[in-house]
Amino acid sequence: MRWRSDRQRNHRRARSIQRPGRTRHRHHARRGRTAFAGIPDADMWRTLQAEHACSLPEGFARQYADRLERTFRTELRPLPHVHETLEVLKERGLDLCVASSSMPAKLEAALKMVGLWETFAPHVFSTAQVAKGKPAPDVFLYAARQMRAAVLDCVVVEDSVPGVLAARAARMRAVGFVGASHNGPQQRQRLLDEGAFEVIDDLRRLPEII
Repeated sequence: MRWRSDRQRNHRRARSIQRPGRTRHRHHARRGRTAFAGIPDADMWRTLQAEHACSLPEGFARQYADRLERTFRTELRPLPHVHETLEVLKERGLDLCVASSSMPAKLEAALKMVGLWETFAPHVFSTAQVAKGKPAPDVFLYAARQMRAAVLDCVVVEDSVPGVLAARAARMRAVGFVGASHNGPQQRQRLLDEGAFEVIDDLRRLPEII
């Protein structure tokens, strides 16, 4: 199961892109909350450079990562009710893990900031460990192997379209989550359209449906 919001990360990612120069960054900020939600940063940079036939300036990725880390330290918060929901699932004997598009160092830092690292470690997996990021199923299949779980027994909690597509490609059930403030009004239907079997806006509902 995946708990940290990639769309929340992408919302902050989009804001970071706006700052150095204002010409096309607002367009990228809007796209960042939808088209690039749930995919690795490197894939987004490649797509943007190819679409605009340009190269990012030297050091851009590092500057972006530093700015995002500063934003995380002041603004990142755990999703409402995540701690109590995880406790309920653990009491039921379910094995939990994280499978994220974030790079390992960023993922560890973010989970520690919201008090979830000890809950999941060492079962924290990144697309950096596999050949392809979401919407390819690689990271979910890798997580299942590491957890020694049959894919048909796995449930993925996802708030992005690429994440739901990745879960379905891995033959796992996907629960869509739209309970974060950055989710737009159309996100529920998008997740259902791409194969989520249920969409929730309150994590406390999760134990009822899996």
